[in-house]
Amino acid sequence: MMSGPRHCRCQSLDSIKIRDLQDDDYQSYDSSLPSSGQLVINASVTETLTGTTLSSQGLTNFYSHSIKLKFHESTPQFFRPGLTIVARIVVTTQDDKPVDNPRVTVTSSINSDLSASPITVPVSVGIVQFTYFVPNITTDFQLMAACDDPRTSTKVFAHWSLASSQSPSNSFIQLTTTSASAQSSMVLKYRVTSTFLFSELLYQVMARGNVITQGSKTLDCPAESTSLDIAITHDMAPSAQILAYVIKSDGEVVADSLTVSVANAFKNV
Repeated sequence: MMSGPRHCRCQSLDSIKIRDLQDDDYQSYDSSLPSSGQLVINASVTETLTGTTLSSQGLTNFYSHSIKLKFHESTPQFFRPGLTIVARIVVTTQDDKPVDNPRVTVTSSINSDLSASPITVPVSVGIVQFTYFVPNITTDFQLMAACDDPRTSTKVFAHWSLASSQSPSNSFIQLTTTSASAQSSMVLKYRVTSTFLFSELLYQVMARGNVITQGSKTLDCPAESTSLDIAITHDMAPSAQILAYVIKSDGEVVADSLTVSVANAFKNV
């Protein structure tokens, strides 16, 4: 977390002629500064002929690393034993620009066991996606990501912890799609996967606090997965929640949902 402004002890510049200024004159470093934060720079210049002094102040942020590594907000906060999770990781510079050819290594921890082999992949367009299968025995699942900082020759780390979904019968379904954003008039294709057989899938689309559409899909024979097509309309903007659920024979409702960003909020766009 970024602390309040910290002041660096620098030599007074009013005794230095402007033409004699060099980079080394103001590149002093205060060891009491934190590894990242905001630096307040106060500058004063005195004209020798008139004795007039002009002052100004500037702010700048400083960081211990030249890149940022973080898990994308679309990465789930819960895992479902027996199904997969899709984790997305973002790599950028501190001012959110793409990094040239970064490689991210991700290690998974299942029930505090770090024996899983790390996965290293290149990153394209600043984001990388990993898919993990979560075994049925999983009670604790964590992801650790690392990336080399090309400027400091150090590693940047990110951590993501997932909580276990709960079900009286350990029954779960998972709703996935290849895109987290869409435009009106598009048809988004979803996939529903479960840990049990089902013959009917129900769904509901909500936006701005209203139910936009709802329906059901009956399967020809019981299965553990099926597809679901959702037509995107303008009244789903700026975002809509897609809810898919199954009602089991014992009355248990097993559900999952995803949020999709929708552009084109007007009919004539």
